[in-house]
Amino acid sequence: MAYLTLLPKVQRGNVYQVVVIITASLVALSSGIFITWPSPSIPILLSKEYSVTISMEEANVLIILPSIAIVLSSPVAGKLIDSIGRKKTLMLIAAMQFITWLLIAFGNSKATFFLARILNGIEDSCAFAALPSYISEVATPKIRGTWGNTIAFLVYFGNFIMNVVGTYCSIPVTSMIFAVIPLVFLVVFAFFPESPYYLLITGRDNEARTALSLLRSGDIDGELMQLKADIDRQLSESGGYKDLFTIPSNRRAVLVGAFVRGAQQFSGITVFLMYAQLIFQESAGEVSASMCAIIFSAFMVFTNLISSCLIDIIGRRLSMFISSLGCAVFLAIQAVYYYLKSYSDIDVENLRLVPLICMVVFIIFYSLGLGVVPTLMLGELFSSRIKGKALCLMNLSFGVYIASSSGLFSLFMVNYGLSAAFGFFALCCFTTSLLSYMLVPETRGKTLEEIQQLFRTQTKI
Repeated sequence: MAYLTLLPKVQRGNVYQVVVIITASLVALSSGIFITWPSPSIPILLSKEYSVTISMEEANVLIILPSIAIVLSSPVAGKLIDSIGRKKTLMLIAAMQFITWLLIAFGNSKATFFLARILNGIEDSCAFAALPSYISEVATPKIRGTWGNTIAFLVYFGNFIMNVVGTYCSIPVTSMIFAVIPLVFLVVFAFFPESPYYLLITGRDNEARTALSLLRSGDIDGELMQLKADIDRQLSESGGYKDLFTIPSNRRAVLVGAFVRGAQQFSGITVFLMYAQLIFQESAGEVSASMCAIIFSAFMVFTNLISSCLIDIIGRRLSMFISSLGCAVFLAIQAVYYYLKSYSDIDVENLRLVPLICMVVFIIFYSLGLGVVPTLMLGELFSSRIKGKALCLMNLSFGVYIASSSGLFSLFMVNYGLSAAFGFFALCCFTTSLLSYMLVPETRGKTLEEIQQLFRTQTKI
């Protein structure tokens, strides 16, 4: 990092924060790749052309296993970030991701794939507890607002490259290519500091000063004293699981966190990513299912990159409202298309591009708010005293949301067709748009302590 010394002092601290955030978010890149792994891989496993073959029922099990693992491992994830720290938790996750890729690459049985998917869920549970915490704690409000979206961006970039590489490479080759990412992370991230917040919480003030001197420029003594005072105040509060619900400010934060994460998952996004090729096969359009999945995930990357620049301009609350309302409209159009295709005599032959167009526009609106705000806010909402337990609860609800949305999608698709499935998610998005203004606080430009004070003075939720 010697090149940083060539920059002005203020820029030096900002650039170092950005480098730390991008490097830490490589864990999210691997998570995004794993999330989309079923999209190109399940058609291969169903085709009887691979050494391991599965049925459609077993494919559904492969898809839902990570969400079950997230639920079961959530208490461990919350405990890890408080006991060994954010940095060591992230490094442990990367080591597990590398092992998972080896299992997929050299696995020659269904059991090996099932085990790999269970590990995926455990990794995601830990990643989405440790990563938002780490980034929110090392970054200033300005950097956090712009670059905190790196987590979501790299998840979606992972979705995209998985669809591309998985379409044109075999399962073992794909696995060996992506196994490089956690290895690179382990080597590079070892040189970055632990979160100053965590170091102060554990009484390592000198290490916190060193970490803060790397991450900031200017008067670090003033910021260190302020952080210490904020943390001392937060640690003086009760920090049990029951306090998440009995203390009004904590209860409000939990409600907001559960709402934004639930709104995200019941937009259908994870289901669409995992079933992308199967959904586009059903539409039988002029563009191949694999190419549709690639276009779909490519737009996710592009629009999420743009939303990174907009999120601090239009704010969290308005972003959620516009995003969910737009998603609702285009999911409803898609529901109508599939209904006409399956249950009416109307010829939709000339409308075969409608599913692809609707999914692309859906992604544009999704990336504006639903794809950014939940991950960004989960690192902002909770005080130091209850953060581990709160994120454990958020991860548990995250797993339940994924399992529920995946199960409902499968139920609707099998029994009532894709029209019912898309109609359900459209209704969920419309409901989100109505509730966003009541439940989502505006945290733009605020420090973590200012957000806590907002929850203490707020009487709306």
